Amino acid sequence: MVDIAAYLHELCAALAEALFLRGAIALNCDAEPATMPRDRAVTLGLIVNELVTNAAKHAFTDRETGTITVRFVSAEPGWRLIVADNGTGIPAERAPRPGSGLGQRLIDGFARQAGGTIDTRSGPKGTTVTVLLTE
Repeated sequence: MVDIAAYLHELCAALAEALFLRGAIALNCDAEPATMPRDRAVTLGLIVNELVTNAAKHAFTDRETGTITVRFVSAEPGWRLIVADNGTGIPAERAPRPGSGLGQRLIDGFARQAGGTIDTRSGPKGTTVTVLLTE
């Protein structure tokens, strides 16, 4: 079993360093205590990696500062993994659609593999992707 809070905090720290976020783009991580099987935890890590990388590359193109937040919280009947940014939002022509791009297909596939469903909401004040995981 994997301690999800510790895993996500370590992953976020590694992503902040790898993506050279050092202060300009803040990456916050807030995870409630939980454990889950290693394969499911790794799949969640892949989702976080893809979403944080996308946000770092695309959400703040019109400015130098911003915030990306990763949250893992309990939600009946399981858990919610939330990755949000306060960037410019996804332009309508690039909005996620089933099968719309490699990144979106990866995220959708990882969510299914983890036993979850995905919801993406975007507007001019940022994007929030929520993965709802059942127990």
